[in-house]
Amino acid sequence: MATDLDLMLRLHSAAGRQAGALSRDQALALGLGPGALLRLVRNGRWRRLARGVFALSPDSWYQRAWAGLLLAGGPAVLGREAAAFLHGWAGPPERVTVYAGRRVNVTDDRWEFLATRRAGEGEPPRTSVEDTLADLADRRRGG
Repeated sequence: MATDLDLMLRLHSAAGRQAGALSRDQALALGLGPGALLRLVRNGRWRRLARGVFALSPDSWYQRAWAGLLLAGGPAVLGREAAAFLHGWAGPPERVTVYAGRRVNVTDDRWEFLATRRAGEGEPPRTSVEDTLADLADRRRGG
């Protein structure tokens, strides 16, 4: 039988692979009950980043990027300036672009969700070097 400590270790291990971000669905799948999740948020041990996504560690750009991927669900990938940052070409952008492959109903200036589906590579998943360059050039031309 798993102990509370075992559960917390599993939760923090999963979040650690995502820069401290964890979705509600992931937490429940790992064995955390809905009431326990609410208590963790209420007592300040976890922070709500957006509906259904929580922070288990201090805020960072990578955590925001992972939160965007978790909000989008499925095979989402980071793109545009976010991908450029991950490829090492620029600093971290204020707004994280996420190619979600579907419409995401989140209104928050931290993220820009695009319904376009894109292939991804790396961790966190981002558009390829070639696709990132093409997207940035297209954006610069006003596309």
